[in-house]
Amino acid sequence: MRMTDINGQYSYSEVVKLNVGLIAGTISVRPNPVVTEATVDIYSTIAEKASWTLTDMNGKTVMQRSLNLRRGDNSLNINVGSLPTGMYYLKVTGNTINQAIKLQKL
Repeated sequence: MRMTDINGQYSYSEVVKLNVGLIAGTISVRPNPVVTEATVDIYSTIAEKASWTLTDMNGKTVMQRSLNLRRGDNSLNINVGSLPTGMYYLKVTGNTINQAIKLQKL
């Protein structure tokens, strides 16, 4: 941040980094694009019940499941081999997580 005095002199504040991934739940998908099986990495701030939904670009739900998350790192595999090629949205929701990510199926 730049701070300017009334006499026109200015100085900069120190840079502060924030890791928001540890404040709220986060998700990532690998590999992306995917051919057969996607691995979803989920960081959860608490142990909780959650669910995931995979929708196509028209908003139609093509897969959904519920899951129990541990506090910290979680991982799940989704077999998308039978789905048509295209773009999808993966959404993970729970009490403290509400994240969506775009997934490309080759």
